[in-house]
Amino acid sequence: MRLICLTWACLAVFGCDSQKSPTYSPPLVSYAIVENGKTILPTNVVSQRLITLSGPDRLESMRDLVLAAHHQCKAVLEATLTGGLDGTDVWTVRCEGANWIIWFYPDGTQEVRTCDSSATCSI
Repeated sequence: MRLICLTWACLAVFGCDSQKSPTYSPPLVSYAIVENGKTILPTNVVSQRLITLSGPDRLESMRDLVLAAHHQCKAVLEATLTGGLDGTDVWTVRCEGANWIIWFYPDGTQEVRTCDSSATCSI
């Protein structure tokens, strides 16, 4: 009789449903400026300003650039400096659902190019 009472008590406390309800996991965000193991220095004044910003502010600035180019970006998950030479810098920007490459040119202009849907974009 004790076993039956104990079983009912456990069911009352823990429930009969053995399936767990799905939980939302937010996407992982990276504030790294360059990919691990790489040494890339900015050569453009915009890039030099971007690397002085906090991680969240840098990602928000990149999101603003993507939106200003009339592209979609719900949230930037990662923005890394991919290369730089003679005042032209290239950043890879990973948004939720899309990836972009942003070119910063010496004359102060920027260009936002789309990438494939993979996590890394090739230049």
